[in-house]
Amino acid sequence: MDIDKNTYLSLVRISENYSIDICHSVVMNELKGSNLYAPMIALNAAILKNSTINSSIKRCAIAKLALELINRINTMNFPIDILEKYPLAFSRLAEFLTQEELQSNDYDEDFYLKDSRLVLAASVPCGAQVVDLISNTGWKYVLQQMGSRHFRGFISSFIDMCKSEGWYRIHTEPRYLEEFNQEGWNKCYSGIAALLEKNTHIKGVIGTSWFFDPQLINISPRLGYLQTVPINGGAAMVRNGPGKIHTQRATATSKTRRALYEEGKYKPVCYSIVWPRDKLLDWNKQYLASL
Repeated sequence: MDIDKNTYLSLVRISENYSIDICHSVVMNELKGSNLYAPMIALNAAILKNSTINSSIKRCAIAKLALELINRINTMNFPIDILEKYPLAFSRLAEFLTQEELQSNDYDEDFYLKDSRLVLAASVPCGAQVVDLISNTGWKYVLQQMGSRHFRGFISSFIDMCKSEGWYRIHTEPRYLEEFNQEGWNKCYSGIAALLEKNTHIKGVIGTSWFFDPQLINISPRLGYLQTVPINGGAAMVRNGPGKIHTQRATATSKTRRALYEEGKYKPVCYSIVWPRDKLLDWNKQYLASL
């Protein structure tokens, strides 16, 4: 994996802004373990020990960990489809960390979490989506869905969710939406399939969002592929319910959805898609054959 020289130098420059030695102490010890969440906890604990907690210190920590990841990423068991995404991911990260506004404003909490997961390899870049490598759905969620008509026929898959942390979970990265289109999503799912082939213990992938809502087929037909592709490929769909955050996100970028919501003709609802590994792998074979 080749990293752009300017990207690397930018990360080095940012990492040297403070003398805190996060990467080579507690965090680096935790990186040797199997718990992907332990380094994140250690990272934040190390930052909290500093008397001045600000975005500059967090930027420094993220840059340090990014450099560590660059040095060890080729030793990790990632497929080429994922490794090819990292040069752009690191370039974007370096650009974001050097933005002028970050030097005075707080590090957005959601972005900080996403960047922490990226540099600790708890999540990986996959084009249209970011893929969390560990997700634990839990019995409470499954029991809530037992009466859903979408649930029937997929009970065994859902029960499997609870047996271990064995599902990938996808998230949208709002800073980088260039590949948020049907071709980009197809490539993303193909990348996830490549991950599944290398990790036979993973049971599949879960995605949760307002844009999986069946209402979108008619309201925003250009987004219909977000549902039709996985559903036609054997994924199950589960209703999570409405919520303020889903309404905010669904109406933020569309005048049509916002107008329908204000007229009382549309109430955004969050849905999850659950795509079992065997179904996704079958879909990917057909997808690759069609290229």
